[in-house]
Amino acid sequence: MASIKRWAKANGSPSRSDTIRRLIEQALGPPAGPAKSGSRRKAAELAGRAIDSLGDQTATVEERAHRKRRLIQGPHEFRDVGDEQRKKKG
Repeated sequence: MASIKRWAKANGSPSRSDTIRRLIEQALGPPAGPAKSGSRRKAAELAGRAIDSLGDQTATVEERAHRKRRLIQGPHEFRDVGDEQRKKKG
């Protein structure tokens, strides 16, 4: 804690939480930008494989496909969030 206090004083950081946030940002680099479509596709593929391996094998093929689609798309309340944010920027 003493090291954090010294760093905060030397760098003009007003609070401990701000100091820790700044130190973490320095260590990890700048925050990532918006996800690219390729990374979203890859994430969906990885999620699909995980769901296939963990899914209920006693369910019908149609039911498993329906469950998988619901899990990958997420709750309907959140599906349009990305679209709304993009519209605000555009």
